[in-house]
Amino acid sequence: MYILQFINYHNQQVIKEVRYESQKQCLWMITDFEASKGEECFIFDDEHRTISAIYESNEMTAEGNDTVYKLFFKASLAERQVPIRYSK
Repeated sequence: MYILQFINYHNQQVIKEVRYESQKQCLWMITDFEASKGEECFIFDDEHRTISAIYESNEMTAEGNDTVYKLFFKASLAERQVPIRYSK
């Protein structure tokens, strides 16, 4: 299993954690964030709140059979919260 963690750079809190069967999805996201380093982006935390974030760095660790990719962001709650709608 491949685990992608979005982490607040300032307090080391995990903002969001996503699990993938394929490493490709993790590497694609890391490449995309690296390309836009220093630019503001918006991510959703596990409570579906909108987070304003600036990508800083990443690291990879192995934990048992899992590979964990940690992406560090300077992050704060966004001024405007975007509602998440699920299709039925």
